[in-house]
Amino acid sequence: EEVVGGLSLMGLDLRPPKEIDVRIVHKTSEKPQAIVVRVMDNATVLEVRKAVMAKLGESMLSNCKIVKSIGKGSFTSMPDGERLGGKSELGFLGRSLPEPKAVITVRFTSGGRPSDIFDLEL
Repeated sequence: EEVVGGLSLMGLDLRPPKEIDVRIVHKTSEKPQAIVVRVMDNATVLEVRKAVMAKLGESMLSNCKIVKSIGKGSFTSMPDGERLGGKSELGFLGRSLPEPKAVITVRFTSGGRPSDIFDLEL
């Protein structure tokens, strides 16, 4: 697309960063395992890994790998410098994660539009 006399930015959010919840899901455990960490929406994979370490009380970064699927049952590590880019769920390999508790999602609306979403763990 040609832009004449202006600037075109695609996929770049110019709003100030905000905190978001990111669901971290273990990719190879037999039983479902997941946690939720709170990071800034412009966080890097390394920042997410450190948030996972803090939540789990883990001291070894190598035990907290953020991964993406590259085929059936195959995964590759996401680069530490990669930004979330709108992702709200990431794959995980390494140590075990807690088995998820029951989660209820509550959505509040304002003027007919969603305004806040909360996940409540039971």
